Amino acid sequence: METRGEKNPQLIKVAKAIYEKAGFMKNQLFYAQESIKNRYPCSIFKSKKINGEYVIYYCILGKKDNIHRVSVNDLLNDKLLLEKFHPIEAAIVGFIAGGNTLIKLSQDEQEETFKMILANMLGEE
Repeated sequence: METRGEKNPQLIKVAKAIYEKAGFMKNQLFYAQESIKNRYPCSIFKSKKINGEYVIYYCILGKKDNIHRVSVNDLLNDKLLLEKFHPIEAAIVGFIAGGNTLIKLSQDEQEETFKMILANMLGEE
């Protein structure tokens, strides 16, 4: 029988194993969270219509001077910049561009422009 001063060695081994597993799981969770942030370094925080054209304000994470402005059409034509946004934000940009450009065009031009926007968003050539 145990007294107050004695410790159970099996219980200590189990406690250490649980502590190590919990620390490992905590590190995995932290790594997964940080890798998602680093995978998409650009983030949209505002869109505004200026002189009949939509402009996106975005920030690049990890930089001091991080507020940038680009028109939606320029962003869609720049594939390297577009791929730095999260897929949900890229869909938002496509939705804004689609609404902005398709309303002004005729039926045939709408179809052609929609295919171009879709190809840019999906990265097809």
